[in-house]
Amino acid sequence: MKNFIISKPRTRLYLFSSLIFTLMITSQLSTGQTPSNFSGIWVLNTSKSGTQFIGMSSSVIITQDLKSNTINLDITSSAPGKQLTKKTEKYIIDSNEVISLGNKEWTTITSANWSSDKKKFTVTELTRKFENGITKESKLTSVYSMENKGKTMIITIEETKPEESKTLISDNKITMIFDKAN
Repeated sequence: MKNFIISKPRTRLYLFSSLIFTLMITSQLSTGQTPSNFSGIWVLNTSKSGTQFIGMSSSVIITQDLKSNTINLDITSSAPGKQLTKKTEKYIIDSNEVISLGNKEWTTITSANWSSDKKKFTVTELTRKFENGITKESKLTSVYSMENKGKTMIITIEETKPEESKTLISDNKITMIFDKAN
């Protein structure tokens, strides 16, 4: 059996460069460059989400289109003694801001983006209210992630809003855990 020896420096450099290039491509593919698939029907797990959700029911139907980089959320929820509510949201996950002008009293700026590893997506909504010549800002940040091999979705929502006092800010954070129904 002969030993394989590369004798020409140019050939060694070419093979070394090819190896490095292959490792870089493989590394990029293995770091999750394709976004996680959030599509499906998700049901709120009240026992894992905390006591503030006892008696509440909620489900989220997510439709994800990788080509257009959009995520549609059809949210249905109910709480004891309250009417069933339905809400539909559509996000283009590209970090661009979308400005919604509600009326002359408020404006909302929404952006959505993937994490660097594309395992999570974040939706940020900044609302500015104009009251009596004073601007009040509130910020709602929702982070969507998955665990348990795509069987569990976690939504962490953090809200920063002005209190009645114009100088105090209160921070609220909740975590909702959903199980995949399909």
